[in-house]
Amino acid sequence: MKSESARRIAARRNRRARDAMPLFADQLGQISADEILEAYAAHERRFQQKLAELQAQGDSCRAKIAERVSAAELACLDSRRLNLPQSAEHHADFWRSRFLELVNQTERS
Repeated sequence: MKSESARRIAARRNRRARDAMPLFADQLGQISADEILEAYAAHERRFQQKLAELQAQGDSCRAKIAERVSAAELACLDSRRLNLPQSAEHHADFWRSRFLELVNQTERS
């Protein structure tokens, strides 16, 4: 986020707070652009951490599947995975779903 955007966001939040509580406007703390930038950076760090966790979860499920199926079956699953968007969210969801299918199939047998 650029500092100009952060400045505009801070000004808008401060204005809305003053407009919402005009009697207490002088007692309201002001939000600074630096606080907006820090909050944005913290959010970005949490988001990237979550993406890494999802990627690791997908990798873990794929490894568990690789232990239970043949190389040909794994290659088939890999080719199916390539049809989905290349994101950590889709990666984790695809491999977790395939793992659960495999576990349920094994339990029925």
